[in-house]
Amino acid sequence: MELPKKLVLPKLPFNYSDLEPCVSAKTIKTHYEGHHRNYVINYNKAIKTFDLTNLLFNYNGYLLHNFYWNSLHPNISFPQNRTQLKLVESGFTSKVEFDETLVEVCTNFKGSGWILVILDNNKIKIQTIQNNDLDAVTQPILLTIDAFEHAYYLDYTFNKKHHFSCIVKLLNWPYVESLL
Repeated sequence: MELPKKLVLPKLPFNYSDLEPCVSAKTIKTHYEGHHRNYVINYNKAIKTFDLTNLLFNYNGYLLHNFYWNSLHPNISFPQNRTQLKLVESGFTSKVEFDETLVEVCTNFKGSGWILVILDNNKIKIQTIQNNDLDAVTQPILLTIDAFEHAYYLDYTFNKKHHFSCIVKLLNWPYVESLL
């Protein structure tokens, strides 16, 4: 893998307040301007010394956050079309089962990391990864959900289930479809 010489923080695909009441503007701003920006800053420092461990950790965090912001949208109902419904039904009996399973996996995830919706043999599946370990991912990613505490703690403290129950309502299915 060839690493870029420099990272730039991309623009969010929505305004800070667009995901309210699920995710507050304060949480989005802190998450984006703090955590996501720090991956950019730390990567750009590490590239000068070619500290591979720091480079990969920060690059993967940067990529996962880019994916996360695109995985969310404030104004989309599901399904938009038959393709999206068929995709969900490829791995789950219904959208309800998918949502319930995703919320359960997110809520029960231990530690810091990501919940991914992947495409495996033309079926969607849910995969978890610790920290920013993209090496553990061998299938195409369709959606990412940040399971680090910084993604929900300001709004929900320890009530992860409430946060993730809200997040599943914000998933950007047209974005998923664009990746197929």
